[in-house]
Amino acid sequence: MRTLVLSDLHFADRGHLVETRKSIFRKCEMASYDRSPFDHIVLNGDMTAGTGVYRTQPYDIVLPNADRQVWGAAWILKGFIQSLGGYPTVHITKGQHDASFGRDEASTLVIMLRLMGINAKYEGDEFILNCGTEDDPHNIMFEHGYGYSSYYPFSYALIRNTRSKLLNYGTLGMEGKERIRRCCFGHSHWLMIGYGVTVETYFDCTGGFQRNERTVLGGRGTIRPVGAIIYDYSAIKCAMRVLEIVPERESLRSDIFSKKLRIESTRDANEALDAVTDWALAEGIVSNEV
Repeated sequence: MRTLVLSDLHFADRGHLVETRKSIFRKCEMASYDRSPFDHIVLNGDMTAGTGVYRTQPYDIVLPNADRQVWGAAWILKGFIQSLGGYPTVHITKGQHDASFGRDEASTLVIMLRLMGINAKYEGDEFILNCGTEDDPHNIMFEHGYGYSSYYPFSYALIRNTRSKLLNYGTLGMEGKERIRRCCFGHSHWLMIGYGVTVETYFDCTGGFQRNERTVLGGRGTIRPVGAIIYDYSAIKCAMRVLEIVPERESLRSDIFSKKLRIESTRDANEALDAVTDWALAEGIVSNEV
């Protein structure tokens, strides 16, 4: 059983890390063909920049319409998922940016991917997935996350509330083989695996694909660790490996220090939008009649 987790793509944001995304996608493709295709792909929130999320956001997005953001992101994700081979189930959770003035756009992304032949499922705010086998389950809870910390990938509120949630699940019977072994979040754009929260439960966090420009922590484009996570369960060894997928150094550096990243992000978004529009016209999803 193999599960790939990505979050915080922030497609159509002016700071979207275009070359970094392509580098991560290439490495995920290599990982898929090196062993076996992924059984599950988790898109753990904030796939698009969204609209109306904060007051000054109109200055930070390169596609002002949330529907167009979803269309473009769906096209890019479709190509990526198909490049991995196999027929994985794609689980999509809702992040804070998957919205247009409060309207949920994560569900729209699911519909678009479904139209493109991708087996996508809407999971809402959180869900639990067995990334092992029935005989040796490895239950992982996926949630986008929330809050802020300058020192950890997980806010104190998230840690506190999640521990209470795990205790409640235990009270409801999720114990022994059914217990939750790991929790995987996004939101903080801070790649980390194996943060021990309890004796038997670990927190993981995927990295984001967005250059930090609104909150400068020191120097141009300060950024936290970027990357994806693979949960690779071996039925033979009855063991779970947790792997980080990080971009090539040069790809990340070119995005972080680029003085034309907004131009590159705009070009990338419009190319995706043009391609998906051509597809929609060809499929008859959008009428071309006058």
